Amino acid sequence: MDYFRSLVPDWLGRRGGLLVGASGVVEVFVGALVLLPASRGALVWAAAGLFVVYLLPHLDALRSVHRGRPGVLWRPAGVVARLAVNVGYVGWAVTVALTAASAACAP
Repeated sequence: MDYFRSLVPDWLGRRGGLLVGASGVVEVFVGALVLLPASRGALVWAAAGLFVVYLLPHLDALRSVHRGRPGVLWRPAGVVARLAVNVGYVGWAVTVALTAASAACAP
């Protein structure tokens, strides 16, 4: 959990732990309901929205990469890699959502 708290931007203050916990609950809820075919279309869009929100800490890390935090993921290349992976997650979720939507419209 410390890793996820470290991702919360400093400008959010002490709410970091609460945000990590709340986002984890939402992530589990959306992930579980995406497994149900009837709700997949709408909830995959919700997952894509979560991934977009999760881009914020990575963009913040890119802005503040000069702070010298220890670890590979906090170096410039690591931050860019984290950002690229999360952009890939957004693309993946949007692709799944569009596929689910087209499958729902098929006769």
